[in-house]
Amino acid sequence: MSPNSLVYANLTGNAYGHGLLPVANGLISSVDGFMVGYLEEALQLRQGGVLLPILLRQPPITAQACQQCSDLGLEIVVYSLAHLAWLGGLSGSISVWIQVDTGQGQPGCRVQDVPAFVSQLRKCRQVSQIQLFSEFCCAALPTDPRNDAQQKALDTLSAMKLPWSISDSAGIITRPHSHGYMVRMGLVLYGVNPLKESCGTAWPFQPVMTLQSTVVDCVTIPMGESLPNGRIAIQDSQLAVIGLGYADGYPGLAQLGTPVVIKGKKWPLLAAVGVNTLLVDVTASDVAIGDTVTLWGTGLAINEVGEHCGTSCQELLYKITARVKLKYLGS
Repeated sequence: MSPNSLVYANLTGNAYGHGLLPVANGLISSVDGFMVGYLEEALQLRQGGVLLPILLRQPPITAQACQQCSDLGLEIVVYSLAHLAWLGGLSGSISVWIQVDTGQGQPGCRVQDVPAFVSQLRKCRQVSQIQLFSEFCCAALPTDPRNDAQQKALDTLSAMKLPWSISDSAGIITRPHSHGYMVRMGLVLYGVNPLKESCGTAWPFQPVMTLQSTVVDCVTIPMGESLPNGRIAIQDSQLAVIGLGYADGYPGLAQLGTPVVIKGKKWPLLAAVGVNTLLVDVTASDVAIGDTVTLWGTGLAINEVGEHCGTSCQELLYKITARVKLKYLGS
């Protein structure tokens, strides 16, 4: 998808809930580097033996953190005068990415201020490389004119001949002319469609994660009695109790009707999400205790679940808790 750019795999949020080190180790021979959100994640990768370049997305917040980034051989994002002061006090060298506000009110250095900031960085002997970093505010909406405006703003700095990066997963798909020196592959890496418009449906996304649980009980509600959602059953109703809830990271605000898949068929959520249970209407079926339930993944797109829950795919993936056991298939 991006043959002329470096590809950094985005491992933010425990690799989008997929497991930081296992995902990193599985990708070492396929990518040019990694991007993480927090210093703790970068430290875990280095302690796990990962030697590839690591870009820390969150700028360091203290001089000590900046020094630790240098000690770990990280690439960091900078844009403030405080960052300049910390860089000047480092005992080693470091590669930096200037975060550029390309016109959408993002934190960062304003485009018109970048040349002066670069001039200051070039005076700092500890800075080994300078690159430009920005983000599309709405790349998931390919026809939004703000995307072109942001790219044009970044292009005004082309005379400086600095490597630049602005594209995440959505930009990789929809804006091949905006790949630049490096792209950051996030949702696409995990088989999730990052686009909010139909042009993304042609891509053969294959989810890496399938979140599953089991039916732990089946309950029959006779016609005329109250259902867990407060309504009256208009027929004899069968409910499946699923052993998973918001303590496991399933969205507590999931709407009634949010689907799950049992035996290849979608069944609707019938009541509010519990701490460790879901109630699903499986009336007129042969669903039984012990049946496997798919909450999202193969057979049920996480995008569909996110729409029912009023949240993003990223949030669903990030919030999977340690209560959920990870099982890796394949090599």
